Amino acid sequence: MDEPFQSIDIIPQAIFSIDRNHTVTAWNKACEKLTGISRDDMLGTKKHWSAFYTFERPLLSDMIVDKAPYNQILEANAHKNIRAELTRESLEKEEYFSGLGGKGSWISFLATPLKDKAGEVIGAIEIIQDITRKKFDEEELRNNSEELTVIFQNSGDALCLFDINFDIVKVNPAMEKLFSRPSQEFIGKKCYSVFKAAECDTNDCPLRMIRAGAENIQAEVLRQRSDGASVAVECISTPIKYNNIVIGMISSYRNITDRKLAEEKIKNISLELKKINEELEIRVIERTSEAMREKKKAEDANKAKSMFLANMSHELRTPLHGIINFADFGIEKYSDAPKEKLLKYFEKIKNSSNVLLSLVNDLLDLSKLESGKMSFDFKESSITDCIGQSMDELAPLAMQKDISLSFQEPHKNPSLLLDEHKILQVLRNLLSNAIKFSSLSGAIQVHLEEDQDYIKIAVLDNGIGIPETERESIFDKFVQSTKTRSGAGGTGLGLSICKEIIEAHQGSIWAEANPAGGSIFYFTISKYLKAKTVSPKTLANFMASKTINT
Repeated sequence: MDEPFQSIDIIPQAIFSIDRNHTVTAWNKACEKLTGISRDDMLGTKKHWSAFYTFERPLLSDMIVDKAPYNQILEANAHKNIRAELTRESLEKEEYFSGLGGKGSWISFLATPLKDKAGEVIGAIEIIQDITRKKFDEEELRNNSEELTVIFQNSGDALCLFDINFDIVKVNPAMEKLFSRPSQEFIGKKCYSVFKAAECDTNDCPLRMIRAGAENIQAEVLRQRSDGASVAVECISTPIKYNNIVIGMISSYRNITDRKLAEEKIKNISLELKKINEELEIRVIERTSEAMREKKKAEDANKAKSMFLANMSHELRTPLHGIINFADFGIEKYSDAPKEKLLKYFEKIKNSSNVLLSLVNDLLDLSKLESGKMSFDFKESSITDCIGQSMDELAPLAMQKDISLSFQEPHKNPSLLLDEHKILQVLRNLLSNAIKFSSLSGAIQVHLEEDQDYIKIAVLDNGIGIPETERESIFDKFVQSTKTRSGAGGTGLGLSICKEIIEAHQGSIWAEANPAGGSIFYFTISKYLKAKTVSPKTLANFMASKTINT
């Protein structure tokens, strides 16, 4: 075998050659395999056309040897079969042969001239290749492409195709509808100039992420419509690859505005429900606390009532025992006892009776006040006269403990409507308590102040004082301060009666600590008892702004 034949036999492509007389000069093994014709049957003949056609017709190599004009070549190959002219002299075409290979085959032909040293054409060499598989792949790709185009165009989701340089290549009708833009406003433009999204020019850009190696990216984003408004969309971006190299990206957009609105509504409802739940919890806590307070109040009232009954039985029993005992002494000794002795017994009986009467009167007064059956005799009276009278009455009691009583009368003697008897009862109670709970050689002061709506009286002592936590409860019935339960106190009704009387005068009564030690009891009386209402703000401002100097 000649060396040229040995060289072309090792080439995997089917190759044959002809001389200037169209005689076959080479036919390699690959050519034998492709055409089914042996080299021996073909060498030296001019039948190379018979490997493909049933009638004699020139192949591309023949046309090169004949130096046929290009138009003639096109006509000879029905135009469509000539794919390209690789060089001025080489020709290439593809053609389908139904009988080749049993099932038909697509063959590509590439013919190139053979020249001598002078550049004269002395023959041609033609490379033959079975491209059937390639054609089937192209057909399948074309069919898939057509199918994808149908899907792309008719998808309910908005679809957009981008190249690797951020240019928009293609959009579907759903994309145009979603963003109210015709395709001309998308195609050929940079995506960031169209959408103007927050993630443009950042690392959150889907195409940047895909170029960096990401596969599928899903996000909820805002995209701009043609009118400048933003629409909430769910965006899913996927890379487009060729030979495993990213060449672009396809993104689908689904309008989720309604869903986001629904989510926001659900969120707001959840927040509202949470708020309602928290308010309910607060109310439950408040109601529970209120119930606990009421329970505590009821328990305290019950305890106070029990203490009152125990104390009252003691307070009632003491004068009753005195009455009975001294009456018994008088009965036993009335015949031989001196008159002075009997007189002393009667005085003891009278004193005990007065104590008993005072206790009973307190009980009756409180009962009447609470039931609204207590009558009041309001008339024009001098409050300073009431203060002076009460101090005169209790002066002997104060002298027994060497306690001084003082009252600096105002320049103007206030006169107002009040029940003089009831106000005297209040003053006596406050002064007697001050005397009772003050130490020996103490001092008790009474102050009076006046504003537009109220008269305010203060009784100051330097006695045992009242704990801060008890300054409101001591005005409840049957309640005494823990500092006055040692036996020095009374029934616990006096201050409760005072409160009822003062409130009937459209006033208030309260207790505070004396900065100098002891307590200060305040009460106010309205200057306008005939008025239907008294300004709470006026009263509050008056009581807060006035300071009693000790």
